[in-house]
Amino acid sequence: MTEKTPAPVRQGLWRRLFNTPMRDLLRGRLTGRLDVRHCLGEAEIPPELRGIVLDVVHRTRLWRFEKADVGRELTAHFRDGLARGESPDALAAAFGPLRRSARLIRRAKRRGRSRAWRTWLRAGQAAGLVLIVLVGIYLAATIRLLTGRPEIARDYLVEINAAAAAVPEGNRAWDLYREALLALGDVPAGLTSGDAYPGAAGWPETTRYLEQHGEAMELVRRAASRRGLGYVVGDGIDESDRPLWPDVADVDWTGRSLSDRLASELLPYLGSLNTLGWLLSVDALRAAELGDGTLATADIEAIMGIARHALEVPLILNTLVAFRQVSLGVTTLGEILADQPEVFADEQLGRLAHRLTALFGGRLSARFQGEQMLFDDLVQRLYTDDGNGDGRLTAQGLNSPGLTNGTDGAELLAPIAGLVIAGRRAYTDEYRRLLAIVEAEFARPLWRRDPARLDRETGAGTETLLHRARYPLIGRLIHAYSRVGTRPELVTQERDAMCVAIALELYRRRHGGWPASLAELIPDLLPEIPPDRYDGAPLRYRLIEGKPVIYSVGVDRHDDGLLPSDGDLVLWPVLRPQWGEPDPAAISRRASRGAGR
Repeated sequence: MTEKTPAPVRQGLWRRLFNTPMRDLLRGRLTGRLDVRHCLGEAEIPPELRGIVLDVVHRTRLWRFEKADVGRELTAHFRDGLARGESPDALAAAFGPLRRSARLIRRAKRRGRSRAWRTWLRAGQAAGLVLIVLVGIYLAATIRLLTGRPEIARDYLVEINAAAAAVPEGNRAWDLYREALLALGDVPAGLTSGDAYPGAAGWPETTRYLEQHGEAMELVRRAASRRGLGYVVGDGIDESDRPLWPDVADVDWTGRSLSDRLASELLPYLGSLNTLGWLLSVDALRAAELGDGTLATADIEAIMGIARHALEVPLILNTLVAFRQVSLGVTTLGEILADQPEVFADEQLGRLAHRLTALFGGRLSARFQGEQMLFDDLVQRLYTDDGNGDGRLTAQGLNSPGLTNGTDGAELLAPIAGLVIAGRRAYTDEYRRLLAIVEAEFARPLWRRDPARLDRETGAGTETLLHRARYPLIGRLIHAYSRVGTRPELVTQERDAMCVAIALELYRRRHGGWPASLAELIPDLLPEIPPDRYDGAPLRYRLIEGKPVIYSVGVDRHDDGLLPSDGDLVLWPVLRPQWGEPDPAAISRRASRGAGR
């Protein structure tokens, strides 16, 4: 039988294999040159000197091959001493303190290392120092973030509700609107989609519904004539309004920003006002079919009243609802005036024209006062307040929409975000700077605006990574504002065209025919011809087959003379099928137009 290799021998072979440099191993030489104990075994020096060598080598904390070199050098030193006849005790005593010797040897060996190693060493030391500094900054930023507390100094909800709260209790239009809405019950969907008009499918059912709810419609007209709406926006639904919106849940919004709270409710009363506006529009068409100009006039005036009430709360959403109601009222009046103008008496047409021109003080414009309040409310919940208009971001602020909430690792990034995001004053100043640019652009008439300039001043700068990091949320807000700026101009054009249409009808009644040009309406029926909002020139007018057409050059700003494939925009008469003669294609166009509005 083959004799087994003893365990100590096997362990020695593995040690030598492990400590053999690669260049020797590739040549098949098990040298064990990096094993200090192996080198000492071959040197045959006394145990006390061997212990000194091992202790000093261990204390040097050098690389393995450097330790092997040190071991060989110390072994050679002691062997030379023994060869000179010195005793091991004398050599050990002469060697000196082991700790000091190890330190000197380590210093000498490190000095002999390559320049590349020294470079890496300095780089590692620098990286370590940077890491320590960064950790220190991170800890300081964390403490700074966690110790800050926002101070809610103003209740902007009270300020937004100021006009509504000022309406006397017994004279609030909303009380009548609520009563009417409850009496109307579930409104058929077709009445609020643009599909309900004389000659359309289901018109008999529509008229029956309106006749059955005549008292409720009268409540709507009475409500619209009142001066103030009086709907106070709150953190929940008033119990008296609960039957109107049973699906709107009550939530505890303590500590949340006003924009959060309003967005969660989406101001449900605005949807109800929209519904009432549509019902009034359809009722006006029904009244015209019956030849009742008084009722048709009252319905259209009530739509304008709803538009005025929607503006009581100074928010963009309210403004858009108000514009939609104005557009709906103008369109309804235009349809009746084109198909059954005899329904209206001269005095009724004059009164409607006056209501249109006086609406909102004579100027339709986007208002941003409410949005400024929402932003200021958000800022006071994001930042501390140093009493001088400045402050630092707080941990509570970082949980607000648009900042770091909802992002993976947001908790770890929060202290860094607190350093990157601008301070209170800088954040507020940037918002107001961009908002001022938007407001200045929207103060110009449409034909003098330059979309490229607005995008250049507000879009490009807010889309950079640095701006998004320093001013999160601001870019999105400004972008949203810039998208509503043309709506007031387009509604103004619809209103102006309708005033011209009323003047044309009054001219026809006085002179027995249509004027050859709009100039003949001045000054008796119009003080001046309203401008085309697209190019600033007077609105265009043509007689086609003996019928008047008021139109705009449209977005291409070129008068194509109403050619079939042109880009001109017909403002009056509104295209629709003749009453009593349903046209499926025209009905489809009207439905599309209604949905677009």
